[in-house]
Amino acid sequence: ALSWLPAGVHSDTARHWRLWLELPWSERTFSQSRMAVTRLKIHVAVDSCFLCVSSSMRVQTLARTAHIF
Repeated sequence: ALSWLPAGVHSDTARHWRLWLELPWSERTFSQSRMAVTRLKIHVAVDSCFLCVSSSMRVQTLARTAHIF
């Protein structure tokens, strides 16, 4: 159901979204959805940052090992 979420998104965010999606429409307030979207954006940003850092470190390590630089 949440296949559109990026793979790196933490399970608690996915659970939060699932709970929110299961709520009746009357209980889905604008602030709730905005908070959920903000949390999702934060998680995605953090995950992307970690991915970038780890991949750049890996590239640097490979480069150093291969004496490219």
